Amino acid sequence: MKLLTVFAFVPIACITATANAKFSDKLLKPIPKKNFRTIEVDTTGTITYLMDGEGVGDIFTWTSGKIFQTADAADIETKGGDILIAESEGHCIRLSNLGPASDWNCFYTFYFKGGSLMAQGPFNAMSKTKLAVTGGTGAYRGVGGQIAVFSGPMVDENGKVDENGPYFTYHNDFRLLGL
Repeated sequence: MKLLTVFAFVPIACITATANAKFSDKLLKPIPKKNFRTIEVDTTGTITYLMDGEGVGDIFTWTSGKIFQTADAADIETKGGDILIAESEGHCIRLSNLGPASDWNCFYTFYFKGGSLMAQGPFNAMSKTKLAVTGGTGAYRGVGGQIAVFSGPMVDENGKVDENGPYFTYHNDFRLLGL
Protein backbone atom coordinates (compact mmCIF):
# COMPACT_ATOMS: atom_id res chain seq x y z
CA MET A 1 0.00 0.00 0.00
CA LYS A 2 2.81 2.44 0.80
CA LEU A 3 4.41 1.73 -2.57
CA LEU A 4 1.19 2.73 -4.37
CA THR A 5 0.99 5.96 -2.39
CA VAL A 6 4.49 6.98 -3.48
CA PHE A 7 3.75 6.31 -7.15
CA ALA A 8 0.42 8.16 -6.95
CA PHE A 9 2.19 11.42 -6.05
CA VAL A 10 4.91 11.31 -8.73
CA PRO A 11 2.64 12.11 -11.73
CA ILE A 12 0.94 14.95 -9.84
CA ALA A 13 4.30 16.59 -9.11
CA CYS A 14 5.31 16.29 -12.78
CA ILE A 15 2.03 17.81 -13.99
CA THR A 16 2.33 20.72 -11.55
CA ALA A 17 5.91 21.49 -12.59
CA THR A 18 4.99 21.45 -16.29
CA ALA A 19 1.92 23.64 -15.79
CA ASN A 20 3.85 26.11 -13.63
CA ALA A 21 6.38 26.74 -16.40
CA LYS A 22 3.60 27.10 -18.97
CA PHE A 23 1.58 29.64 -16.98
CA SER A 24 4.38 31.68 -15.40
CA ASP A 25 6.06 32.51 -18.72
CA LYS A 26 3.13 34.52 -20.05
CA LEU A 27 2.09 36.45 -16.92
CA LEU A 28 2.57 40.17 -16.79
CA LYS A 29 3.14 41.05 -13.13
CA PRO A 30 4.42 39.43 -9.91
CA ILE A 31 2.26 39.34 -6.77
CA PRO A 32 1.61 43.02 -5.95
CA LYS A 33 1.85 42.83 -2.13
CA LYS A 34 1.00 40.67 0.87
CA ASN A 35 -2.67 41.67 0.92
CA PHE A 36 -4.47 42.12 -2.38
CA ARG A 37 -7.79 41.54 -4.11
CA THR A 38 -8.39 39.84 -7.43
CA ILE A 39 -11.21 38.76 -9.67
CA GLU A 40 -10.96 35.28 -11.20
CA VAL A 41 -12.68 34.48 -14.50
CA ASP A 42 -13.53 30.80 -14.98
CA THR A 43 -13.54 29.90 -18.69
CA THR A 44 -12.96 26.13 -18.49
CA GLY A 45 -14.96 24.83 -15.52
CA THR A 46 -16.54 21.40 -15.95
CA ILE A 47 -18.58 19.27 -13.55
CA THR A 48 -18.29 15.48 -13.74
CA TYR A 49 -21.38 13.90 -12.21
CA LEU A 50 -20.92 10.76 -10.12
CA MET A 51 -24.52 9.68 -10.83
CA ASP A 52 -27.41 11.02 -12.89
CA GLY A 53 -27.88 14.68 -11.91
CA GLU A 54 -26.18 16.62 -9.11
CA GLY A 55 -25.05 14.74 -6.04
CA VAL A 56 -22.45 14.17 -3.38
CA GLY A 57 -19.13 13.13 -4.93
CA ASP A 58 -19.45 15.25 -8.11
CA ILE A 59 -16.13 16.75 -9.22
CA PHE A 60 -15.67 20.30 -10.55
CA THR A 61 -12.40 20.93 -12.43
CA TRP A 62 -10.87 23.93 -14.17
CA THR A 63 -7.57 24.45 -15.95
CA SER A 64 -7.15 28.12 -16.83
CA GLY A 65 -8.94 30.50 -14.54
CA LYS A 66 -7.64 33.99 -15.33
CA ILE A 67 -6.73 36.11 -12.28
CA PHE A 68 -6.96 39.89 -12.70
CA GLN A 69 -5.67 42.38 -10.11
CA THR A 70 -8.14 45.03 -9.02
CA ALA A 71 -7.66 48.13 -6.91
CA ASP A 72 -10.70 47.73 -4.65
CA ALA A 73 -14.11 46.11 -4.28
CA ALA A 74 -15.85 48.85 -6.29
CA ASP A 75 -13.62 48.08 -9.29
CA ILE A 76 -14.67 44.44 -9.25
CA GLU A 77 -18.35 45.30 -9.46
CA THR A 78 -18.06 48.07 -12.05
CA LYS A 79 -15.41 47.01 -14.53
CA GLY A 80 -13.86 43.71 -13.55
CA GLY A 81 -10.11 43.32 -13.35
CA ASP A 82 -7.47 45.33 -15.16
CA ILE A 83 -4.17 43.47 -15.08
CA LEU A 84 -3.72 39.73 -15.65
CA ILE A 85 -1.40 38.62 -12.83
CA ALA A 86 -2.02 34.88 -12.56
CA GLU A 87 -3.92 31.82 -13.69
CA SER A 88 -5.37 28.99 -11.66
CA GLU A 89 -6.37 25.38 -11.92
CA GLY A 90 -7.82 22.93 -9.50
CA HIS A 91 -10.66 20.71 -8.51
CA CYS A 92 -13.50 20.57 -6.00
CA ILE A 93 -15.47 17.63 -4.65
CA ARG A 94 -19.17 18.16 -3.77
CA LEU A 95 -19.83 17.31 -0.12
CA SER A 96 -23.56 18.16 0.04
CA ASN A 97 -26.30 18.38 -2.55
CA LEU A 98 -28.19 21.59 -1.85
CA GLY A 99 -28.37 23.04 -5.39
CA PRO A 100 -26.64 26.46 -5.58
CA ALA A 101 -25.80 26.27 -1.87
CA SER A 102 -23.87 23.00 -2.20
CA ASP A 103 -20.74 22.63 -0.08
CA TRP A 104 -17.50 21.69 -1.86
CA ASN A 105 -13.97 20.86 -0.71
CA CYS A 106 -11.57 22.58 -3.12
CA PHE A 107 -7.89 22.40 -4.04
CA TYR A 108 -6.42 25.36 -5.95
CA THR A 109 -3.08 26.14 -7.57
CA PHE A 110 -2.49 29.81 -8.42
CA TYR A 111 0.33 30.38 -10.95
CA PHE A 112 2.04 33.75 -10.49
CA LYS A 113 5.20 35.07 -12.10
CA GLY A 114 8.08 33.43 -10.27
CA GLY A 115 6.17 30.51 -8.75
CA SER A 116 2.85 29.23 -7.51
CA LEU A 117 0.64 29.16 -4.41
CA MET A 118 -1.44 26.19 -3.34
CA ALA A 119 -4.60 26.52 -1.27
CA GLN A 120 -7.40 24.28 -0.09
CA GLY A 121 -10.57 24.42 1.91
CA PRO A 122 -14.34 24.62 1.81
CA PHE A 123 -16.28 26.53 -0.84
CA ASN A 124 -19.94 27.50 -1.01
CA ALA A 125 -21.13 29.75 -3.87
CA MET A 126 -23.71 31.40 -1.63
CA SER A 127 -21.28 32.71 1.00
CA LYS A 128 -17.73 33.97 1.52
CA THR A 129 -15.44 31.08 2.40
CA LYS A 130 -11.79 30.98 3.43
CA LEU A 131 -9.09 28.74 2.01
CA ALA A 132 -5.82 27.96 3.77
CA VAL A 133 -2.67 28.73 1.77
CA THR A 134 -0.89 25.40 2.17
CA GLY A 135 2.37 26.21 0.43
CA GLY A 136 4.17 27.70 -2.51
CA THR A 137 6.95 27.19 -5.01
CA GLY A 138 9.72 29.42 -6.35
CA ALA A 139 9.48 32.96 -4.98
CA TYR A 140 6.53 31.87 -2.80
CA ARG A 141 8.21 28.94 -1.06
CA GLY A 142 7.29 28.96 2.63
CA VAL A 143 4.35 31.34 2.19
CA GLY A 144 1.21 30.74 4.25
CA GLY A 145 -1.97 32.66 4.93
CA GLN A 146 -5.52 32.55 3.70
CA ILE A 147 -7.65 33.46 0.71
CA ALA A 148 -11.26 34.56 1.15
CA VAL A 149 -13.30 33.46 -1.88
CA PHE A 150 -16.82 34.44 -2.93
CA SER A 151 -18.81 34.31 -6.15
CA GLY A 152 -19.02 37.43 -8.28
CA PRO A 153 -20.86 38.73 -11.35
CA MET A 154 -20.92 37.21 -14.85
CA VAL A 155 -18.24 38.62 -17.18
CA ASP A 156 -16.98 38.52 -20.78
CA GLU A 157 -13.72 36.84 -21.89
CA ASN A 158 -11.69 39.92 -20.86
CA GLY A 159 -12.98 39.97 -17.28
CA LYS A 160 -15.29 42.94 -17.82
CA VAL A 161 -18.66 42.81 -16.03
CA ASP A 162 -21.43 41.74 -18.42
CA GLU A 163 -24.64 40.38 -16.90
CA ASN A 164 -25.13 38.32 -20.07
CA GLY A 165 -21.48 37.20 -20.11
CA PRO A 166 -20.75 33.50 -20.40
CA TYR A 167 -18.25 33.22 -17.54
CA PHE A 168 -18.55 32.96 -13.76
CA THR A 169 -16.24 35.03 -11.59
CA TYR A 170 -14.82 34.55 -8.13
CA HIS A 171 -13.42 37.28 -5.90
CA ASN A 172 -10.23 36.34 -4.08
CA ASP A 173 -8.92 38.34 -1.13
CA PHE A 174 -5.32 37.21 -0.55
CA ARG A 175 -3.76 37.60 2.94
CA LEU A 176 -0.25 36.16 2.70
CA LEU A 177 2.36 35.57 5.39
CA GLY A 178 6.07 34.98 4.85
CA LEU A 179 6.71 37.07 1.71
